[in-house]
Amino acid sequence: MKLTRVRVTREDREKGKLFARGMTGALLVVSFLSLALPAPAPPSVRLPAVLRVDQVSLSGLPVTVSQVESCDCWSGLRGQATRKVRMALYNGTSAPINIGGGVGSSLRLVVGYGEDRESLRVTLPAIPADPEVTYAGVPSNVPLSVADRFEEHWATRLDVAPLSFGLPPHYSLFLIPPNPHGVVEVMGEEITFPTYLSSDVLAPGEQFGNTMPRTVGVDTWTFYVPYPDSLASIASAPLGVSFKGQYDDAFVIVGIAIMASEADRQMVIGFAPYPSPGTLLSPMHF
Repeated sequence: MKLTRVRVTREDREKGKLFARGMTGALLVVSFLSLALPAPAPPSVRLPAVLRVDQVSLSGLPVTVSQVESCDCWSGLRGQATRKVRMALYNGTSAPINIGGGVGSSLRLVVGYGEDRESLRVTLPAIPADPEVTYAGVPSNVPLSVADRFEEHWATRLDVAPLSFGLPPHYSLFLIPPNPHGVVEVMGEEITFPTYLSSDVLAPGEQFGNTMPRTVGVDTWTFYVPYPDSLASIASAPLGVSFKGQYDDAFVIVGIAIMASEADRQMVIGFAPYPSPGTLLSPMHF
């Protein structure tokens, strides 16, 4: 079932083209800047290739992650599944946190693979230098930048006992970054779900994602989760419900982690488990 892309109507695509072509150079700059998130730039989290976490407990952490929602999405691009996530956050630390999209974000999706692997390649849409603008149904009425290429990244391997996350000892754990804010990939008449956020900085003592009513598609993160090599070549095609079962054990999404760097140390400062399969939603609903 195609759950990871939303359809772009002919009217939407023409609207995007007219918007991109009809504005003056000065107005284009303003429009494209509106896709960026406001200054000041938050501190980026740079994670090493391998991260050792000595923490035993994942509860009582200073950043609260709650109300996690996600989709039962299996199709995607380049041998990757797409997972859209929404959550509420509270920063109980004394420093601002980068909650934006891209590899500089503090957010990571913790994913376990049932094989002993040393590395995990992730391809994310690249932020275009001269973006074409398009519109989509989710989120609605906001301009989105169309990626003209993708970038390759290597997910950080989490060097910690899988049992700490409730997984068997032979599993390998990786930290996957979210897609960049406001960037989508278009294939034919379909468009991928974007990471789209009202802010990329969570200041000390602030909450995020609790505002009601929530706007569908806003304050959500999109993650690309690679399939194991043995399935990647066929997983790129849209998956029907009748075939979904063969992918259920391809990986286990453990949860959402909030990372922080201090001197030469990297720490997990927030964590919430991934929703159980029975609670996963259609990505069109949040």
